[in-house]
Amino acid sequence: MGNEKHPTFKAAGVECLAMGMFVYICCGTAATNVCCSNSAQVVAVSLAFGFTIMVLAHGIAHISGGHINPAVTLALIVTKRIELLRGLAFIGAQLVGSIIGSLLLYASLPHHSRGCLGANTVGGGAIIFGNGEDDYNTGQAFLLETICTFILVFTVMATVDPANGMTKALGVFPIGMAVFIC
Repeated sequence: MGNEKHPTFKAAGVECLAMGMFVYICCGTAATNVCCSNSAQVVAVSLAFGFTIMVLAHGIAHISGGHINPAVTLALIVTKRIELLRGLAFIGAQLVGSIIGSLLLYASLPHHSRGCLGANTVGGGAIIFGNGEDDYNTGQAFLLETICTFILVFTVMATVDPANGMTKALGVFPIGMAVFIC
C-alpha cells in the first residue's frame, strides 16, 4: 500500500496535495452547508466527503498508495506495509497539506461564510451536535470519532489485503463509502 517504486519525496508530495485538496473541498462543503438544518444538506456533505476520498485515492494510489489520512498511514506502519520513515514522512506531509488546505479555504471563502468554519465543534453551533441539553459531550464525541476512524482503517486494511479477492473489482469504493457513513 506504500507503493515503494516512487521516491518518498514524490509520494509524500502527492499525499500533501491530496490531503490539502480533501480539506479544501470537504471542509468547504461543510462550511457552506452545515449551518443549515436541512437534512438533505447533511447528506450532501457526507457524499462530498465520500466521493472526494474516492477520487483522490484513485488519483494518487499508484504513486503513494493513497493513504490521505494519518490514521491509515499509522495502521500501515504498525502492520509493516510501509517503512517507518516513509510513513512518518507521509504523516508530516498530510499534516502540512491539511494546514495548506485550511488556509486556502479560509482565503477563498467570502467573509460571511467564514462564520461556519469550525462550526461542528462539540456542543456548539452545528446542527449535528445540537444546540441545547442534548449536545454531545467531549467524551461522546471522542468515542464517535474513534469508532468512525476504526471503521475507516478497518475498511482500508480489508481493501489492501491480498487475500481479499474483491479488492481489484471494487477499488476505492468501499473506502469512500466508509468515509460517507461516518
